[in-house]
Amino acid sequence: MSNDNDLRSIKIILLGDTGVGKSAIIKRYIDNSYDSCIASTIGSNFLEKIIKVKDQDVRVEVWDTAGQEEYRSVTKIFVKNAKIIILVYDVTNKETFNGLNYWYDFIQKEMDPNIVLGLAGNKTDLILEDGYDEEITSDEGKEFAKKIKAIFSLVSAKESAKEINNLFSKCIASYIDQNNGIEDTSFRIRLNHNDGLSSNNKSECCVGNSKKNLKLKMVFIGSNGVGKTSIIKLLKGNSNVNNLAHTKKTCKEELTYTQNGHKIIVELKDTNGDECKNETFTKAIDECKVFFLVFNIYKLETLYKLEDWLNQIDINNNKVYLLVYTSQKIEEKNGELYNSREVEKFSSKYRCEFENITNEDIYKVKAIIVDNIKAYLKSISH
Repeated sequence: MSNDNDLRSIKIILLGDTGVGKSAIIKRYIDNSYDSCIASTIGSNFLEKIIKVKDQDVRVEVWDTAGQEEYRSVTKIFVKNAKIIILVYDVTNKETFNGLNYWYDFIQKEMDPNIVLGLAGNKTDLILEDGYDEEITSDEGKEFAKKIKAIFSLVSAKESAKEINNLFSKCIASYIDQNNGIEDTSFRIRLNHNDGLSSNNKSECCVGNSKKNLKLKMVFIGSNGVGKTSIIKLLKGNSNVNNLAHTKKTCKEELTYTQNGHKIIVELKDTNGDECKNETFTKAIDECKVFFLVFNIYKLETLYKLEDWLNQIDINNNKVYLLVYTSQKIEEKNGELYNSREVEKFSSKYRCEFENITNEDIYKVKAIIVDNIKAYLKSISH
């Protein structure tokens, strides 16, 4: 097997309606097991494995979208770095097949031109059981796959890993064929619950030729009461975020990226919503590389208030993300999110990507953090 440092890393995301079996497919693919009582999500991050494709060892990161089944909560930040997207439907449920049209329209807007699409018709085992009918035939699945230029397979996460493994392998091989250039794969970052951010990369992190402990600063800004402290606490693994007091001063929490005993400290700064123009705030944002702008979608004034902070941030040379935060699922009205058009206009004006966040899908913020750590490590590595 190749040295871990030489491995190509490929991010795969599964998309589809609730209950089609995305989590079960991932579990079958990763460790060849099946749990009939599987929870609605495998975990808050991603699972990975190393496989061999065309005599190449490849590290596969498989992301489940469980917990964010509301269509509009799966946003472009989450899918933008995916190399392969596999759409999943339930062969006994016509609605899940019809739902593929939404998912395909969604990813078309965000897709990299070199992305590979897969299509999985899951739960074929149910066709043989009493009370279940095959509502989508194999020919219908093939026809849709041909239309969207996807690699197609009928699978059963309950019965067998064979078809699932074949589908993943074909998608990965297709991506490798289309992208023969060598990618920068120096850093392998994994999130875990105990140590925050960690890496299984066996190489040594260095700047120049010297080993160093490094820091990456990220600041959360916005009005009082919008949830900045809650988001940071959730990132630290604290699920008890009800009735948190307002932050009275700038404070910080840390996540740690480890690599052979060397560390990258991800410093998460929590700011007082009343301090947007004083010396404390100026000090808090000094040397910050990533800004998270937080507002409450039901209080539109907290969105417009962000302009006070944006006027003090160099948005051209720093990464800026807009977080639409509520503790529960965002409600809809007439099929449209409250204030969604205003959010899109604001995001476009200041060229900052936005993400809908609830307590249930905080891993979307973790994914943003991982992407920025990778970019940071690449920028300082020799």
